[in-house]
Amino acid sequence: MAQATGRQCSAPSANFNEDLYLMYFQRLEERFASVGLLGGLYGLLTILSVWSLYALTQRGGGVQPTAIVLSLTILALLASTTIYMIISILSWQTDFATIFMWAGRLLWNYDEDIDFRMPFQNLIGGISEPLQACAGTAALTINVILSDTIVCWRACVVWQNNRIVWAVCGVFLLATFVLGVIDTAFGCNMSLHWSQPLANIPIPGAMYKGFSAGIAACVLSLSTNLLATLLVGWKAWESRTRLRGYFVGGSITSQIEKLFALLIESGAIYCAFWIRIAIVVAFQLGMELPGRRASQTKDTFVRVVGVFLDAGLVPLIAIYPTIIIVFVALHRSHIEEVLTHNQSIPTPHLSLALRTEASRHSDGEDQPQEFEFGVSVMDRQDIYKYSDSPGDVDARTGEELTSKVGVII
Repeated sequence: MAQATGRQCSAPSANFNEDLYLMYFQRLEERFASVGLLGGLYGLLTILSVWSLYALTQRGGGVQPTAIVLSLTILALLASTTIYMIISILSWQTDFATIFMWAGRLLWNYDEDIDFRMPFQNLIGGISEPLQACAGTAALTINVILSDTIVCWRACVVWQNNRIVWAVCGVFLLATFVLGVIDTAFGCNMSLHWSQPLANIPIPGAMYKGFSAGIAACVLSLSTNLLATLLVGWKAWESRTRLRGYFVGGSITSQIEKLFALLIESGAIYCAFWIRIAIVVAFQLGMELPGRRASQTKDTFVRVVGVFLDAGLVPLIAIYPTIIIVFVALHRSHIEEVLTHNQSIPTPHLSLALRTEASRHSDGEDQPQEFEFGVSVMDRQDIYKYSDSPGDVDARTGEELTSKVGVII
């Protein structure tokens, strides 16, 4: 009996592998966070796209070429982001299945030659991550080029379609496009990828990381937006008196809305976004250098950054130009309102002259008296141009102007 027992094979012991357990758990956390972030941003992009398309199609004056181009731009941004979202969710679903298939390694001693995956998992698991990297890089290239084009377009509007401005912006856009295509082609080369579940090995060229062409494309995209922002800032400095008067009028809410819209259209917020990404990526790369000791806080930060770049970068870059198009479609473009007109902004003195001259006519005097400061009365067109909305014209030519003049007097 003892001899028979001695011949039996010992059952595998349940030795718990804590390191592998933490790896599984962190990977699941990242995937759930990625799905939530990508889904939320994609929903916001869809709402903005539908809103802008509706506003563009409802504009008066018939079908305009600008409205057609902007509509096609929105559809391209939405299509590229949609494809990326679908492939990403399928890839993460495969990752979930891989984790569950390999979960047995947590509890039992195993032979290294034993494969816990199902047959279909051997096929899908090998291509899901490279396919997601390829789709993400292609979508990123499309969204970056379209976003930079919209920002450059707003700068050219400020400069009255100056040919030199168009040429310089065109060179930057073309260089960014070429480098983005090169990085995408490298990132989509399946023969260069080595994929193993839970290996966390970065794919060169994926999302402009780990390849010189992708890094150069990021730098050029940032340079393009800085150029557009500087061009708009130059015009704003030349029109600083008019710009100051433009912000004086209206309520606090209206002033904040005008400032926020100008920062968006000028590309300033987009530049700040790219600069922040560059700083974060540089910190992330510094943490991966040999000899650097990683702490739990820094490791968590790097993981959060990785989730943001993988799941949030593509839709965020598509959202930015869509917001600009919404402003244009709703006639809320403050760049066109301030920096592309030569007329002066109405001031309290002009309102005072208008009210005083009108009151003297009502008193029966034939000729209005001249004033020492010698200002001219603004006409109704100027009031309409710089009012908060077309509906404010009648209100500001009536009791509001009278009450404001009473305060000044």
